Amino acid sequence: LTNPYLIEADYLSGLGPEEKTMVFGADAEPPAIFVLVTIPPGQIKQMTVNLQGPLVIQTRSRTGRQLVLANSGYSHCHPLQVKK
Repeated sequence: LTNPYLIEADYLSGLGPEEKTMVFGADAEPPAIFVLVTIPPGQIKQMTVNLQGPLVIQTRSRTGRQLVLANSGYSHCHPLQVKK
């Protein structure tokens, strides 16, 4: 897991109203948002992140779900650059 804002500083800023409601809901407290990282065995330079399916955790209620942002333009296998 990682914070998507470390990868895309403007992550979720281009979502439409319906998708924003899916992610942020009606709760006044913003959720914790994470994305899954995939590391192929022995190929760390081929890491990808799933920006299309963020994990959204409501910290107050301790509930969460994975969303599918189908029309967002995000990929389920966004390349992750490893910096030295």
